[in-house]
Amino acid sequence: MLFRSATYTGTATTATQVGEYVITPNVAGLWAQNYTFSSANGTLTIDPRPLSVSGATATGRAYNGGLTVAITGATLVNRIVGDDVSLATLTGTVASADAGEGKPVATSLTLTGTKAGNYALSQPTGVTVTIAKVALTVTAANKSKVYDGSVYSPFTPIIAGFVNGETESALRDA
Repeated sequence: MLFRSATYTGTATTATQVGEYVITPNVAGLWAQNYTFSSANGTLTIDPRPLSVSGATATGRAYNGGLTVAITGATLVNRIVGDDVSLATLTGTVASADAGEGKPVATSLTLTGTKAGNYALSQPTGVTVTIAKVALTVTAANKSKVYDGSVYSPFTPIIAGFVNGETESALRDA
């Protein structure tokens, strides 16, 4: 017959944050007719709480030569109410900067706040974006010549509206 239960001390008795903590049993005062007691510490492991994201959408934009897109509408799912944790970085990347519809986006959302380290964030999937073409303006360059009875050649264009430092060399024949 055992009289009295063991008590516990150590960092585990007050632990609330993610990490590993020592559980120390206190066997002083335990008594049993046919046994003696010794103690061995245990470990309490508090794992990060899984968080997911709902409502994430990529903001469509015009072609700018970059791979980064903004993410909006994202909300955290499974957060403990009152915890100081929120989404910090709301961006994603596309594999190609080229214009197109339904381009897959790899999100790279991050957490911020005093409790952020207690959570493990799963990135949203199935996010896509539309990158629109940028309009270029083609203007015929003014030309002049002295009359010689022949047709003038060559005419040349002035193309304006390039982005990201690009020039006519970014154009390719269809």
